[in-house]
Amino acid sequence: MEDNFTRNIDGGLGAADIGGDWVVTYRDAELDVEDGAMTAEFSRAGVSSAAYLIPSTTSTDLRSSVALDKLPNGGGTFISMQGRRVGNSDYRLTARVLSNGNAVVSLIRANGSQTTTLATQQINDLRLAANERLAMRLVVDGTSPTTLKAKVWKYGQTEPTDWMLNAEDTHDALQATGSVGYMVYMSGSVTNLPLTFLMDSFVANSYVDETNAEQMRENSMPEPEDAGTEADTDAQPVNEGAEADQQPVDGAAAADEGAAP
Repeated sequence: MEDNFTRNIDGGLGAADIGGDWVVTYRDAELDVEDGAMTAEFSRAGVSSAAYLIPSTTSTDLRSSVALDKLPNGGGTFISMQGRRVGNSDYRLTARVLSNGNAVVSLIRANGSQTTTLATQQINDLRLAANERLAMRLVVDGTSPTTLKAKVWKYGQTEPTDWMLNAEDTHDALQATGSVGYMVYMSGSVTNLPLTFLMDSFVANSYVDETNAEQMRENSMPEPEDAGTEADTDAQPVNEGAEADQQPVDGAAAADEGAAP
């Protein structure tokens, strides 16, 4: 699934580049798509904007690029990427952007209005500015347990090698295929409105663990063949026209099919 928002739509989101129509679940902000980005303009506090794409999976590597046109005061703005959405439950990565440009990032399990924080970290050196994009990456992979990993960084900088947040979860309602989406909540104490959320990239693929994939590639490499011994100079000559016996050489080992697509 992928959307780079290269279309013009007033009052909605339309269809993603790959993944079908966006299904809008919270309409408390004015939605538009133009100039390679979707925007949600909030004119009041304490409300949400959210939408999802219908195709579902149990393995998601979700990447997005987001921004705010101004830094929120009060309790901040909660920007969430949903890596698995099943009914009214979901796994999400939430970046709570604060007035000083820093953020609190969390892996969250949501079940209706109930939320459980699985891992969290405050980033005190992020220092986002108005209209400066934040890169968000969330992995939600497998079932029973589900593995969750996440990281955020300033767009344009090198992606951190290490995952910022890690968790595992076995909540029954979410051990199934699910869809992907976004959710933005404007804290009820924000007063510097209107405030606009922007997203210019949303890409969800199946997750490939590069560490394990590299190990699998190494294990699948064929052993070098022996050069063999040179013919003994005292050996009996081969009868003219007779072909020498030759052992067939096994082909290279196939790549491990256990690697994730």
